[in-house]
Amino acid sequence: MPGEHRDFSGQRDDEEFLFVFRRHIIAMRKGFYCFLGPFAISSIPPLFFSQYMWVFWFPVVGFVVGFVLFSYFYIMWYYTYFIVSSQRIRQVTQKGFFGKLKEMLLGKAIDDDLYEELEELLIQSDIGMNMTMQLVEELEKSVSRKKLKTSEQIYDELKELLKAKLIYNDENSTKLKLQDGKLNILLVVGVNGVGKTTSIGKIAKKLKDSGKKVIIGAGDTFRAAAIEQVEEWGKRTGVEVVKQAHGSDPAAVIFDTVKTAKNRGFDVAILDTAGRLHNKRDLMKELEKINKIIREQSGETDFETLLVIDSTTGQNGLEQARIFNEIVDLTGIILTKFDGTAKGGIIFPITEELKKPIKFIGVGEGIEDLREFDTKEFVEAMFD
Repeated sequence: MPGEHRDFSGQRDDEEFLFVFRRHIIAMRKGFYCFLGPFAISSIPPLFFSQYMWVFWFPVVGFVVGFVLFSYFYIMWYYTYFIVSSQRIRQVTQKGFFGKLKEMLLGKAIDDDLYEELEELLIQSDIGMNMTMQLVEELEKSVSRKKLKTSEQIYDELKELLKAKLIYNDENSTKLKLQDGKLNILLVVGVNGVGKTTSIGKIAKKLKDSGKKVIIGAGDTFRAAAIEQVEEWGKRTGVEVVKQAHGSDPAAVIFDTVKTAKNRGFDVAILDTAGRLHNKRDLMKELEKINKIIREQSGETDFETLLVIDSTTGQNGLEQARIFNEIVDLTGIILTKFDGTAKGGIIFPITEELKKPIKFIGVGEGIEDLREFDTKEFVEAMFD
């Protein structure tokens, strides 16, 4: 709703609750089978020997025995499927999540236990509950249809399914849409703390090194030290920066930047934006004003609008992407902080739901560590 304050903090709690609840249901189901056997068997004698009163104690005894077995096996299965496997998965996560997937899959029998452990692995990778259920269901169907017999084959099939989820990331869509002989606009949006300004600096460096004349607009006039951070990147990369005083109107900075870029023949103008607007209504009003200024000053209606997402924020990142996608016409995603410790599974639900390509992926702190996204290379590196 317009004006609604959006709190992303509960998103992961919901995922974890659903996951724990599902594990309880699995343990209860298996425990129920242990209860049902003794109780069902003990209920047979009264059907045939009803003339003896003592036989009616059989169901009572069967119920008690079944309940004891249910309690014992429920605790045992819950511990086995949730506590122990979670500990193992946390150990794998610390090593690098997808890179150690082989340790979880290879050499195991294809059974319910394998699929359940895979579900847990995918959920904890930030792929999310919905996509995890979808992936496991598709995998089970593929295994049945292709008559796969080994966990090695399942491993390869899972790789193909994950590649398919990145269908919107072909070679053309992941490239920045830049045209020679005209001013190209890159509007960069995202909440505070995701690496937005750093990404802008690294993109500016890439474009300048490729021979482009680049200018940056320090449009985040609200965040403390944001302007100074952009200026520092300008010095490091040799790129001109347009700025105004802290607290000034961001739209005025965008106006000056685009006008300067147009008048002085720049090839690319990269525009930073504020990430601290408190609600959807304010964000919408600010970005609508900025978009209007860009169109009027540049004469262009088709330009890149890139959303920066921190890959370590998990499902919160997906919620941010949904909101920004409602407000502006996003043309791509920049996924930051995707290094060896990041789980980064959020990339799959974002591209699947938003149907937007990943343009860049940040794999480290260095100035060269923002890389153009390559689907095949990405998936192979995940499973390496």
